[in-house]
Amino acid sequence: SSLAPIFCLEPTSGKATGALIFLHGTGESGPTFMLYIQLLMGRNARLPHIRIIFPTAPLIAFSPLCGLKLRTWYDISAFSMNATENNEQIEITAEKLNDIISDQMQKGIPSERMVYAGFSRGGDMSLHMGYSHLYKKFQRVLPGISAISSFLPNSSQVYKDLRENKYIGKLPLLLQQHGEKDHLVSLSMAEMTFQKLRNEGVQGEFIRYPNSGHMINKKEVELVYEFVNKVVPEI
Repeated sequence: SSLAPIFCLEPTSGKATGALIFLHGTGESGPTFMLYIQLLMGRNARLPHIRIIFPTAPLIAFSPLCGLKLRTWYDISAFSMNATENNEQIEITAEKLNDIISDQMQKGIPSERMVYAGFSRGGDMSLHMGYSHLYKKFQRVLPGISAISSFLPNSSQVYKDLRENKYIGKLPLLLQQHGEKDHLVSLSMAEMTFQKLRNEGVQGEFIRYPNSGHMINKKEVELVYEFVNKVVPEI
């Protein structure tokens, strides 16, 4: 995969039987995001049986910032429900992220024991992976998807694919978290996203943080870890 550098936090037990692929927000990288998670979580940054993988997004001209080249998973026209997503870039990035799944499968972890999670645009990309790309391309159903400070516009391919793909069995469970003081991605945009996903059959939980802005806090990471432990239990 070319989403380098890819950094990992290995499980405390020494044996990974599951994987969490944790995607950073715009302008960050895998290493800086991993460092931030380590600073937030301290000695609890690692999980007993889960390998946590931090890939780095490609450099993309980012429309909301006048075409400035930043590390982000794909371009979007604006931060609004009426925005359009760059589906071509989503496909290219999704293929690269799928390579990470293939790598982990070669290391003995089945895709049913992998979770995609992300902050901001990383959460948007995780929603695309779990509810659109992986099923459409490979009939792969992950156990869970988690998004923090994220949204999908009304025109997103994800809603269309959920409607058309007719998942066999269960859809990935969703954990969505959002700060009420987020001025970049408003709480209402996130709630509308959650509701639209629910309308297409996604089950999950939406958690609000009254004093949080567009950032990731310790409680959110703790809940992502709890969620991963629940959907990918120790064997």
